[in-house]
Amino acid sequence: AAEIPTINFTNASYNAMAIDVDDPVLSFIDVYKGTPKVSFTQGTLKIGDDIDLVLSFNEDVKVDGELTITMNTNGTAVIAASQSATYQTLERTLNGNYVVAEDEEIDELDITSFSFADGVKLTDNPNSVPTDDIDQPNSLDQITYTNFTLPDHAHTIKVDGIRPKVDKVTTATYKYTDDTEFTQASNRYGIGTKITLRIEFSEPIVISSGTIGLNLGLAQQGNITVTSGDILALDQSIIEKEFTVVEDDNDGDDRIKVDQDILPTPGNDYELTDVAENETSLVGRTFTTTNIDDLGSSQIYVDAERPSPPVTIAIAPDGGTAENTADYNEFFNSTNTGIKVTVTLPNDDTSIDNGAIYLEFQKPDLSFAPLEPTVSTSIKVDNENVDVKCYRISDNDCPGGSCEITVTEAKLVAANDGNALADRQNIVVQAYLIDDANNKSENPLAVTNLAGLTVDKTIPNLVSVGYTTTAESPTPYPQ
Repeated sequence: AAEIPTINFTNASYNAMAIDVDDPVLSFIDVYKGTPKVSFTQGTLKIGDDIDLVLSFNEDVKVDGELTITMNTNGTAVIAASQSATYQTLERTLNGNYVVAEDEEIDELDITSFSFADGVKLTDNPNSVPTDDIDQPNSLDQITYTNFTLPDHAHTIKVDGIRPKVDKVTTATYKYTDDTEFTQASNRYGIGTKITLRIEFSEPIVISSGTIGLNLGLAQQGNITVTSGDILALDQSIIEKEFTVVEDDNDGDDRIKVDQDILPTPGNDYELTDVAENETSLVGRTFTTTNIDDLGSSQIYVDAERPSPPVTIAIAPDGGTAENTADYNEFFNSTNTGIKVTVTLPNDDTSIDNGAIYLEFQKPDLSFAPLEPTVSTSIKVDNENVDVKCYRISDNDCPGGSCEITVTEAKLVAANDGNALADRQNIVVQAYLIDDANNKSENPLAVTNLAGLTVDKTIPNLVSVGYTTTAESPTPYPQ
């Protein structure tokens, strides 16, 4: 056999030969974010945010095609064909960029897989130029990495790629003028009522600037203005804004709603985002089937128009002589047990169909005091939290739009500051109409003094008897 040439042992270049049979190893992965890029280990990523996934190896490597890193959001970062380099202070690295897309969401970001395009290899010895298929660099055929969320190089990163959206717009509470809560069976709310508008979002929200003006069709006060201070502290996915109904805000014909079923377009007026700073979208601001007037919401009416006054009013004595004669209808005598007040209703105001009549009695000082009917119901007139005894309007009790209301003498005395009715006192009554939203007519209708009843309860006494005659005086007969 031929001897090995001596040069193989004496040539310095030949002696520098090294044997490498180990595959490259992925040591760790770091995340960098921002401009300029800085290390990012915990926090929240929103739509459009991007991070660099930086892969550090134990030796120099190269990838000759695309290497795809798939995250548990189904988003990906792609490393293009490249040779390892220094990234910031990290050596021997490859990196790919991941961008959060809309609708990606995960509480803790992690890596689920690495994949190579067909025929692509990740190898060491990037500067090696093999002459045949035998003298190849070592190839890392499969990559696994399970320490992205574990020490060290751990990451606690949340991905929020969901835009906030309005789930529902409704009204939550209704209060009298003194802040006592109540509800109306008719869902009709009138002047003085304090109503809380409630907007529910899919997640906690932030109004970072400006105010939101909402058109509920309230003519007098205009838009309801929502600010960041209206976000509930205990549940920041809810906005609650209280407003007070003022006269002539709305006629109550239709249920109130936010105009066009949508929040106004953000911009100069306001900015609304979620906590991660994802902005709302057109779709997210729209609530076509979940507005105040829709099924499943509050479906309320705001009636801020006062009803018309009565058309006519008349009073007559009740009981005693009034039972069998009308001869004494101008007087209230000792046999009468009370009075009858007849009120004629307007036929063009449907708001009083389930409303009431509020009576007042004129006292001797000409001021008026509440007068309680014999049969009464308590009404919070003008939505003040005070029970006022009124007469309930119904078809059965007011045939043809004419209501006959009885008032006992005891109720008259109570309205007269507890004083008995005095002879020659004139009984004058006036009436207001109350609609089904507790609004009182702006003006009452009163009986005139001439149409009132004069109190005359004194029975006449016989003081003396006298007579007169036209006959001549008798003349004595002469004797």
